[in-house]
Amino acid sequence: MYSLTLNDVLELHSRVGEQSGGAVVADLMHNVSVKWWIAGGWAIELFVGRSVRGHSDLEVGCFRSDFEHVIAQLPGWELMVACKGRLEPFCAASLAQPGIFSIWCRPTGSAYWATEILVEDRDDTDWISRRDTRIRRPVAQVMAQSEGGPPYFCPEVQLLYKSKSPRCLASLEGKGMAR
Repeated sequence: MYSLTLNDVLELHSRVGEQSGGAVVADLMHNVSVKWWIAGGWAIELFVGRSVRGHSDLEVGCFRSDFEHVIAQLPGWELMVACKGRLEPFCAASLAQPGIFSIWCRPTGSAYWATEILVEDRDDTDWISRRDTRIRRPVAQVMAQSEGGPPYFCPEVQLLYKSKSPRCLASLEGKGMAR
């Protein structure tokens, strides 16, 4: 089984903010046999095909039912659940709570969080929005992949989540992202 070393994480952090950051995560996740994707701002940048701003974090998404396969790549890591504005120690029962969707991850002993795993819900055929269960989309339509790049969350779904606290339009226009 493939595992991440502290040097892998340091390399990841040094490259987050470069266009290759998503590819670094793809390299680190290469043994994950379930569906996973780049989420957050990096997903938008993978869609537009270029980096438009620096990033202080990197999010990876997966389905709730596949989470254990994803964290198997992180033996010896500290996992914390983001819940009501606090971080609490992760336990398998945490994922039974539907409001839990953010797991912060870092190598044990590190002062820096390496990644955040965003957990999504699904049924047999559809992705189900964590904000409103009436919003659904076929699982095959929530992920995309550019040629040679890692899988990423489709921009329309990612922007739905980002719309809860949108960035200033002027900031996006300055980066060439607003039309």
